[in-house]
Amino acid sequence: MAKIFYHFVLVFFLVVEIYCGAGSEEKKEAEDNKMAFETKDVAYPVRYANFQRNSQVPVEMKSKWNPVWFKKYSDINIEYSFIPFNVLVKDNLIGVRYDAEMLLFDTGGNLVYQMPLSGSAGVVLGKTAMAYLVLTHQVNYRDYEFNLIENIGTLPKLDEWSVEILMRPTLDDILAVVQFWGGPEYEPRKYYIYKLLPNKRDVAWFHEFDGVANHALLTNDEKNIVLVKQNEVILFDTDEGKNIGSFKIDFDDKIDPDVPSIASLDKNDNLVIIADRMVEEKNKKYLALYNLDGKELWSFPMNDPRLDQPPVCDNDGRIYIIDGLRLICVKEGEIDWSVVLK
Repeated sequence: MAKIFYHFVLVFFLVVEIYCGAGSEEKKEAEDNKMAFETKDVAYPVRYANFQRNSQVPVEMKSKWNPVWFKKYSDINIEYSFIPFNVLVKDNLIGVRYDAEMLLFDTGGNLVYQMPLSGSAGVVLGKTAMAYLVLTHQVNYRDYEFNLIENIGTLPKLDEWSVEILMRPTLDDILAVVQFWGGPEYEPRKYYIYKLLPNKRDVAWFHEFDGVANHALLTNDEKNIVLVKQNEVILFDTDEGKNIGSFKIDFDDKIDPDVPSIASLDKNDNLVIIADRMVEEKNKKYLALYNLDGKELWSFPMNDPRLDQPPVCDNDGRIYIIDGLRLICVKEGEIDWSVVLK
């Protein structure tokens, strides 16, 4: 049997960050605590955790480019091949995430760090620090010299039978959505939404719900969590955890939690989602855009979309998706350009 080796080609963007200091030490420390994991100026953060997060690129993507470098796994002394879950880019650091590890490269293609991860872990590459879950499900914060800043401990309800589908870290509080998949005794599935106060070893608020949350996203101002549950979108405010509204989306009544779908929020907090829609008694994948008032702005049929990583959104309303063997750029519901991937 022929062996298949997966190659990854990483294209990076340089982002210039400007930081203005605060007027007092107390104010500066408070801002530093909040800004350590800020991702708005990070080139491709897969914002706030793993492969079901907002994916925003604050630069324009081109339909033509030249590869800078590529690596085989054998080039970095990895003796097995794997399909990457996602790619994160922060200045001159590129993270390639797979099942239980993240490989960190510099922009010259040199492997600089390997991070063992929990299989349920999200990774956040922030402005001055990174956050991730280790094999014991504890949250670690490190700087970009890879020094440990803090071990936060375990997140509530997160263990080997659950998965974190959203984590927004700061040094003061953590927003999280955790999905429990049933455990060894096949208990009912549940999901949990909460704000953790690690310094006080307490929660500001906590909710438990039956069923499956397909996706959990955070608006750009961090004031609302956008939860996709089957064909319903539910909004929670992050300050007090209140349910502030909901609406239906035009997909199958029950988006199968075991059949992948992907979602993002664009720069204007519109929901970008790819899922099954029944067309002529057959399921077909559609890309659709909804505002958070529940209005569908447009939809677009897909052939064979890759569902490893969420739709990429730039600053000008364009959305980038791999469909079959093509990278397509969609704007206002129509193809702006497409290119064959080699």
